[in-house]
Amino acid sequence: SYEQHKEACRGDARFICKADSCGKRFKSKDALKKHKENVHSGNSRKKLMCSVCNKKCSSAANLQEHRKVHEIFECQECDKKFISANQLKRHMITHSEQVQHRQQHCELPHSVSSMCPKPVLEEPPVETHSEERPFQCEECKALFRTPFSLQRHLLIHNSERTFKCDHCDATFKRKDTLNVHIQVVHDGHKKYKCDLCDKAFVTPSVLKSHKKTHTGEKEKICPYCGQKFASNGTLRVHIRSHTGERPYQCPYCDKAFSKNDGLKMHIRTHTREKPYQCSECNKAFSQKRGLDEHMRTHTGEKPFQCDVCDLSFSLKKMLIRHKLTHNPNRPMAECQLCHKKFTRNDYLKVHMENVHGETDS
Repeated sequence: SYEQHKEACRGDARFICKADSCGKRFKSKDALKKHKENVHSGNSRKKLMCSVCNKKCSSAANLQEHRKVHEIFECQECDKKFISANQLKRHMITHSEQVQHRQQHCELPHSVSSMCPKPVLEEPPVETHSEERPFQCEECKALFRTPFSLQRHLLIHNSERTFKCDHCDATFKRKDTLNVHIQVVHDGHKKYKCDLCDKAFVTPSVLKSHKKTHTGEKEKICPYCGQKFASNGTLRVHIRSHTGERPYQCPYCDKAFSKNDGLKMHIRTHTREKPYQCSECNKAFSQKRGLDEHMRTHTGEKPFQCDVCDLSFSLKKMLIRHKLTHNPNRPMAECQLCHKKFTRNDYLKVHMENVHGETDS
C-alpha cells in the first residue's frame, strides 16, 4: 500500500526536533535545521514568502491559500484552471478522442510516494475526490487530497533554486513556478507568433484560435443570440454575458468574475502587486494599461485626436470629455449671476470663485 511504501522510504530518521516538545524526526541535519527555521524560529513568519510575488504570509495555511492567486494555466476547452503546465497537459488528455470512451473512469493518476518518485501501483482511494485532505506535509503541515499533490508540493521545500528567469534575476525551485512568474510579471512567454500580425501567444492552441480572426472562420454559434465565434473558449466566455455566470471567485473577498483576466487584475487590489514599472521614474502600476498611459507623460504622445478641431489628447477619456464642447445639444452649466455657460460644473465653480467671489459653503 502507499502507507507501507512511505514507511520503507523513510529510513533512519534519527535527527529529532526537541524544540517546543515537537518530537518530529528527520533524515538529515539540514532538514532538521530547515524545520526549526520554518516552524520554531521567532522569524518563521518572515520565512513564509510566496516564491512568485514575494508576498509574506503569517502561516503556511495562508501561504497555501495565497498561492491560488497564481493559478493561470487555463484549459481552452473547458476553462478549468491549474497551477502547473504539467497538470494542464494531463487534464487535456481527457479531451482527446482516444480517451473519450473512458470518460466514466477516474481521471486521477496512481499514487506516488512523497519520499521518492517511485509509483505505487494502486488505485487512489475514493475519498480523495471529496474535500477531505488526508495527506500531510511533514515540513509545513499543509494538507492535500492525493499523494500526487503532496509529492508535487514537497518540491517547494527543496533548497536549490535552479530555475532562473531569462527576463530578470529571479530564481525558483520549480519550473512551473518560474512559468507562473513569467506569466504574471513579464506578461507571458509568448513564443507562438502569428504570421499574419504582430501578436504572440503562450500556447499553439490559442494561436490556432486567434488565426481564425484573420480568416473570418466562425463555426461556434451562441444559442442565445446567434452570434458566431471562432472557438469554444470565446463562445463560453460570451455565453456568460447571457447567463450571468462568474466562475472565477476571488479568494480574498466575495467578488467573482466571468474572465480569468478580470480576476487577476482584481487580485492585485488585495496583494498590492504592481508588476509594471516605469523605466523613467520607477513608478509602478498594477495593469499594463496604466503604465502605457503614464508613459505618455514622458514621451508627450497624444494618440487620441478630435475629428472636428484636430486637438489631440493623451487619454481617451479626455477626448470624450472634449468632444462635448462640439455638441450643440450638450448640457450646459449656467452661472445664475451673469448667465455665462460652461461645459462642466467644475469650470462653473472656478468662474464663481474668480469672478463673483463666491464659494460653496
